[in-house]
Amino acid sequence: MPSKVNIGVVIENLLVVILGAATGRFGFRDISSGVIQILAVLLFCAYSYIAAATSETNSREKFAAGKGCAGRDRKGSRRCLPECGCDETRNQ
Repeated sequence: MPSKVNIGVVIENLLVVILGAATGRFGFRDISSGVIQILAVLLFCAYSYIAAATSETNSREKFAAGKGCAGRDRKGSRRCLPECGCDETRNQ
């Protein structure tokens, strides 16, 4: 989902910069302002994509790691079985 939004944002900014340069509108003093805007948007989109991918990977790993555990008690600590293999059972 984030990549579709990022593509839309990049296309919209390219159109604004190109049309702004062609018509002299959209508040650009010169083409360098438009280039700076495009580069800033590209960097933001790249960061957004990397953050979303990392978050998704972390969520999958947490979900996969939590499948073998019995759950949590009232205090929030895990009640793991020795077969679980998580770090809390190894340190006991």
